[in-house]
Amino acid sequence: MDVIEIVEQIRALPNAYVDCGFLQGREAVLKQFQQREGGVSGAVIPDLRDETEKVAAADRFISSMQEAITELIERTKPYEIPKDYILFLQTYGGMLIDGEKYNFATYGIGPMVEDWYGYLNTADHVLMESGKLGWLSLGRLVFSRGHKYGYQRVVFLLDLANSIRKDSVIGIGPWDGREPQELI
Repeated sequence: MDVIEIVEQIRALPNAYVDCGFLQGREAVLKQFQQREGGVSGAVIPDLRDETEKVAAADRFISSMQEAITELIERTKPYEIPKDYILFLQTYGGMLIDGEKYNFATYGIGPMVEDWYGYLNTADHVLMESGKLGWLSLGRLVFSRGHKYGYQRVVFLLDLANSIRKDSVIGIGPWDGREPQELI
């Protein structure tokens, strides 16, 4: 099963929110922006009346998604990011599964970034430096109140450097996110 088939199965889950990447085209990206808070987000694409301005703004956002992937690739050198993960970002941008007692979100670049999930090239020093060490932070699972691990999280990392197993996803946690020593 390829990444597209897997994500399409996830899309069918209740409370799954799959975003839209630039490979789905300009119209799909613009349509996704319409879902942000009931309309086009002024923070990302201003409320433009003119269709030409909307198209230009969407094209600028698509360029920023492409640049984000380039930045990610550069940040993780000398390691290589698996093609399936790049395809996921290009096609979907990111996703969220928002359960009753948890939420799982990838880091991403799509139109719903910072609404549904965090930006993958965050300024968070730990996340930025982990790429140089051969680990790529993919996302997180956060448990809600009422869950046995309430407010704790599991961080998911991609092993680019073959520290444990090349291109495998490692979950670390649950922990409350404050003290790294808790993970030892």
